[in-house]
Amino acid sequence: MSLARQAGVLWDDFEGPARALAVKAGGEFHTLSGAPLAEIKKAADQVIQDWIKDANSKGLDGQKLYDTAKSLIKKYEKTL
Repeated sequence: MSLARQAGVLWDDFEGPARALAVKAGGEFHTLSGAPLAEIKKAADQVIQDWIKDANSKGLDGQKLYDTAKSLIKKYEKTL
């Protein structure tokens, strides 16, 4: 098993109990939707575009690197 997969399994094993402890301690979890989610996505898009520009300024193909990363994430999400 790859190290990344092992880390994912460990994370998944810790998430449930940690979430339960947080709730027991009064913590709350919220799911964003609508306008707040759109605002976060817009901010994230700007961070991505800034990163691409920065990578380009260093002689790299920032868009290609970003697209490759997204493609690999999509590919390996399917194997989990």
